[in-house]
Amino acid sequence: MKKAIILAGLAVLAFEAANAETPAAKGTVGRDAAVTMILENNPRLKALAENQKAESTQLSVAGRFNNQPEVEFEHMWGKGGVTKWNAGVTQSFDWPGVYGRRREEAQARMGAFRYLYAAEARSIATEAMLLFDNAVYVQKQIALLDKLIANLKQLQEKVAVAHKGGQVTVLDVKKLDFEMYTYNARRNDLLQEQDRLAGELAALNGGKAIDADFSGFVPQALQPLDEYLRLARENNPTVKAAEQNAEAARMAARTADAERKPGFAVGYRHAYEEQIHFNGFSVSVSLPVFTNKAASLAAQTRVTALGFEAESVAGAEQAKVRASYADATRRAAALREMSKVTLDESYPRLVLMAYNGGQINVITYLQEISYFESAQAEYLAAEYSYYTDLTTLNALARPL
Repeated sequence: MKKAIILAGLAVLAFEAANAETPAAKGTVGRDAAVTMILENNPRLKALAENQKAESTQLSVAGRFNNQPEVEFEHMWGKGGVTKWNAGVTQSFDWPGVYGRRREEAQARMGAFRYLYAAEARSIATEAMLLFDNAVYVQKQIALLDKLIANLKQLQEKVAVAHKGGQVTVLDVKKLDFEMYTYNARRNDLLQEQDRLAGELAALNGGKAIDADFSGFVPQALQPLDEYLRLARENNPTVKAAEQNAEAARMAARTADAERKPGFAVGYRHAYEEQIHFNGFSVSVSLPVFTNKAASLAAQTRVTALGFEAESVAGAEQAKVRASYADATRRAAALREMSKVTLDESYPRLVLMAYNGGQINVITYLQEISYFESAQAEYLAAEYSYYTDLTTLNALARPL
């Protein structure tokens, strides 16, 4: 009954998220700016960019004519001091259409590299945003404890005076001291967690600390499901990379087919025998029809496999969007209901006023504050879960 009476007079907490992030305090950065910094400084992304640059250079060379000429020399001798020798240079060529198809394959693979980089960047951005969400959650817990500690200090001062006057027992003093110790211990744990999160953000930022503002963060508002599904289809680099890999496999299959066609080699020959010099040329044709058949069949099989893989990735991403959206909408509804029964921040002050007015004793004060703290902690935990759902959902639809 008492609980029902208390809850009946509670203020309603607004929780609906705004569409944009609240501006950061002066000298600090908000989440969007922090993520931008991390994407510029992240060592994993820098290493990936350099590796892909090297691979792209190799692919661009492979798409050009790069057959090396062969130089030959032969010297023979026989009875009577007779010698003969010959020298020559030969240049081989693939079937003319092979080079164009190799260039197409190289361009498709380089396109896949760009999408793979974007996918890794999205993964790192999501990791950073989830760390930021966690830091916001920790900051709000610290702010809650600070209010409780400030309120409890006021009560301790009054109880200390009352104890000197013999109005309260030493047990009341000890109970408040123990409660203060508990609050401070929990606050220290949260400060350690805050340092850990700051360290992880700095590690993502290439070891550079980020002076981030967590106090004014508001996540992006929840959008309709169809919008998320559309954005995930159009902007998802993981799906695009899978599609591009499938396209590269199709180009590789075309290249393998072209490589089954004859190759050519032409050369210049010079020979010397019995005091006579000879000049001429040579022409040869390679017939890889049978030797390259297995490679062509393997390339066709890979096309089919990567096509299925691209479809699988696209389906998995759509399923992630639906699951994340369902979680977010459930938690949003739960937060709306919790806001109707969660004590507002004035409650500790009201409880202290009740104690000052002689309406409650120390034990009742501690019980009421414990109830308030539990309700607030539960709300903050639910809000944090909602924020992480939104972060995951928005990351799946993050623009390329």
